[in-house]
Amino acid sequence: MSRGFHARTGATGGGRPHHCGRRGTALAVALLVVALESTMVLPAVGSTVVDDYTSLSLEQLMSIPVYSAAKREQKTSEAPSSVTVVTSQDVRAYGWRTLSDLLRSVPGIYVTATRTYGSVGVRGFERSGDFGGRILLLVNGHRMNDPLYDSAATVEDFIVDMDLIDRVEIVRGPGSTLYGTNAFFAVINVITKRADQYEGFELSGEAGTLDAARGRLTFGTRGEDGSETVLSVGGYTSDGLAEIYMPRYDGNPAGFDGVLRGGDNETATRYMGSHRRGGLTVEGFYVGRDKDTPPSYGTVYDLPRHTFDARAFVEARYEHALSADASLAVRLSYDWYKYVGTYLYDFGDPEFLTNLDFSQSESAGGELQFSWKPMDHHAATAGFEYRDNFRQLMQNYDVDPEFYWLNIDPATRILGLYLQDEYRPSERLGITAGVRYDHYDSFGESVNPRLALVYGLDAVTTLKLLYGEAFRAPNANEFYYEEEGAVKLNPDLQPEEITTYEVVCERQFGGNWRGSVAGFYNRATDMIDMLYDEGDGLYYFDNSEEDVKATGLELQADGQLGAETRVGASYSFTQTKDDATGEELEFAPKHLLKANLTAPVIPDIALLGVEVQYVSDRFNSAGRGYRNFWLVNATLFSHRWKDRWEASLSAYNLFEASYDRTVIGDLESLQDGRLLRLKMTTRF
Repeated sequence: MSRGFHARTGATGGGRPHHCGRRGTALAVALLVVALESTMVLPAVGSTVVDDYTSLSLEQLMSIPVYSAAKREQKTSEAPSSVTVVTSQDVRAYGWRTLSDLLRSVPGIYVTATRTYGSVGVRGFERSGDFGGRILLLVNGHRMNDPLYDSAATVEDFIVDMDLIDRVEIVRGPGSTLYGTNAFFAVINVITKRADQYEGFELSGEAGTLDAARGRLTFGTRGEDGSETVLSVGGYTSDGLAEIYMPRYDGNPAGFDGVLRGGDNETATRYMGSHRRGGLTVEGFYVGRDKDTPPSYGTVYDLPRHTFDARAFVEARYEHALSADASLAVRLSYDWYKYVGTYLYDFGDPEFLTNLDFSQSESAGGELQFSWKPMDHHAATAGFEYRDNFRQLMQNYDVDPEFYWLNIDPATRILGLYLQDEYRPSERLGITAGVRYDHYDSFGESVNPRLALVYGLDAVTTLKLLYGEAFRAPNANEFYYEEEGAVKLNPDLQPEEITTYEVVCERQFGGNWRGSVAGFYNRATDMIDMLYDEGDGLYYFDNSEEDVKATGLELQADGQLGAETRVGASYSFTQTKDDATGEELEFAPKHLLKANLTAPVIPDIALLGVEVQYVSDRFNSAGRGYRNFWLVNATLFSHRWKDRWEASLSAYNLFEASYDRTVIGDLESLQDGRLLRLKMTTRF
């Protein structure tokens, strides 16, 4: 089996591919965005703008419309899904540094992170080596899962700076009826701020433990003609852990103490530009991230390996009202993704052999959506979507002497048609029915329906009965990967499928409290695994014959005790089992408990934000158990200091909870201990 295959399938963060010319790429993307912005522009999906969430009561926050559940704005109580909305004020109050930090606070979601990538578990389901392919990640409604690995970046490889986020809509349950593949367990839509929320320049800087530093400069302005422009550039650097202990290397080779020194460095750069005028919006985003990680699978034991990830997209959107009852929305986009993994092997001659994993994808696509509301109690949405993944290059090769273990560049074309109808036969009852047809030139077709009944028991209580189906198509790595002597193709590989049933009850208690309870049952079939064929000694991807069942309960309550005092708590119970064996799934905690509090330390000046999270026992694919742990984070946040200044001091993992996670086999990725961060932001 080739060295490249080992490097890609294992490691303390998983492998993916490429590094080169990142400055030139970033500049090209930025110039392209500016050039496009000078000629056209458009409003973001989910265009409701709130300048300052701190000024809103809990009742007003509940009235903020959500877009992602039905591809049109509606109240969360009317949405045909269980929806959580996280605002920019939450990001600031709790000091969240990454999207993973934010998602950890959401009911039913748990996040683990290697020293390289983040992995998101939803309602008891997270697989080893999963890069997030069973959740659909969107930025302003634009798909972010790459076609090669389905990865949904949630740490420093995420394309949006956390300070640019206006709100995040988390829609639990299947979303394939509107969005197609990847919307398996949830749809997460990150909506960025508008120009009105900057009013000039905004400069931010921070420093913290592990020699971490971050800086950002953002400019936002609104023209006299109503046009909006936002430009931003940011960077991040960290030395990471000074020492990483690797038990498997302790004394092997002789004399090595198993400690890797200086092997956790990380840097990231982000650019974004957005311009909108009338119904037209053009925007572009870029992120490039360099990361050192511990060695794995026979690589040089005392030197880190290196990975580089980069992704970018440019999108033009146009929304036009055809009449008072009908509208048309058009999207055109281009996506680019690159990965490079560098691995060093010591075979004596030459002393070091460099092996490179290189991947690059390019995609172009468009979507046409028609919305029609002929009556107050009837709304329909129909759409056509096309994506051409015209480049899906995957290579693995030795540098000197040059030898290619893998060199393929397949293409995939995807066509999707969807229709959703919302009908309200009475003021209390809403019925949503939808279906989507997807066709792939790789495996064929998939059809996914949806049905939701939303009933108002009274003025403050809503009952939702939800049914849905979703799928995850085999990605390019799973469907096309073939390496002589190591991995063989499986032309019969089919998409994963899931059927879900859910009951949700939401209630408001006065204007200051709300609560919800949700019960769900999920049945997933044809899960894709990498298997080993003992007959020919080759690995291959195949659909599992064993179904996975998950049953669970989620409880949530939020309240407002004063103008700046808010509390929230949630509890999730999930039991996820292999239907054939009855065994529980790996990395599936039964219990999640979360609580958060924001309270004034100095009224109208400084807030204290505290979050407490509990994760119950888990085990990995090798059967090793991991004890439950409590995680406590605290942030002291001043949002009105000297008018134009904001300052915050954050402590993460305040009580130094010890927790780790095995990614593959016995390769462990330790989590951080207590970390501190000081951050300051000013506007001018």
